[in-house]
Amino acid sequence: MLVIGRGAVLIGMSERTTPQGVEFLAQALFKHRQAETRHCR
Repeated sequence: MLVIGRGAVLIGMSERTTPQGVEFLAQALFKHRQAETRHCR
């Protein structure tokens, strides 16, 4: 995981990372307002 800044986080996936784990982490970050979604153009 890399904190990019301004509410953005980069999460990498590998053999030891499950999609469910990434989803769980993302939901926790959004729930506690530690990250946010943005639309890129």
